[in-house]
Amino acid sequence: AFRNDLALGVTPAHRIVCVVVDECHRCVGKSDGAVALRTLSEKLGVAARVVGLSATPGSTTLPPSRRPGSATA
Repeated sequence: AFRNDLALGVTPAHRIVCVVVDECHRCVGKSDGAVALRTLSEKLGVAARVVGLSATPGSTTLPPSRRPGSATA
């Protein structure tokens, strides 16, 4: 995991410029993702950009032509 790679020095932290966090709504408190980002920022002094991705449930209230995956969406 990214957290372990940082702790062991496997990932060269000084070369990180962007971190993409999938399921970022889970990246809180003592989760591995949150700890890894705090380690980068606070302990290693890395000022990387962070992109957080989080899925949201689809809606059936949209007309079919506006739904994701439709030919005109």
